[in-house]
Amino acid sequence: DRFFKPQYADHIIAGYQWAAAKDYEFRVEAYYKNYRQMAPRFENLFNPLQIIPELQPDRVRLDPDSASAKGIEFGVEYNANKEFNWWASYTLSRATDSIGGRSVRRSWDQLHAFQFGLGWQRGPWKLGIATRINSGWPTTGLKLDFDAGPDGPILVPGPRNSKQLGAFASLDFR
Repeated sequence: DRFFKPQYADHIIAGYQWAAAKDYEFRVEAYYKNYRQMAPRFENLFNPLQIIPELQPDRVRLDPDSASAKGIEFGVEYNANKEFNWWASYTLSRATDSIGGRSVRRSWDQLHAFQFGLGWQRGPWKLGIATRINSGWPTTGLKLDFDAGPDGPILVPGPRNSKQLGAFASLDFR
């Protein structure tokens, strides 16, 4: 019976794509997103990818005043013939919330992302491979408090998203 005010977001996206050489196509895109008058949302502190996130004990409410996402992406594609092609892209980005006057990285923020793929086709046969490498997502650290009381030590979360996971890579074949 209670609704939040509408959220607002300004999106600015600019891109340029060109064929600079035979069989090569280049692309550059830049974006900026500014969010304001945001509604509260819920996230899990330690594992954002849960099947039923509402049932996890690390569920927290976030009330950002505003948020922003900005980045630039560079890409190249090579299509020499119908049998072989490849592509690559690199993205530099940042996604943050403003909570209580502090800038906090969003849980899906990643500064660097690199993607590469290639494809081969001859007759009915197709082979594809793609890889993605990105800098680690932010995470919340834990420490063990031994002076918590008579029940023994307890886990105490640190500041939300103040730590960073290691780089992540995936390799897919088709």
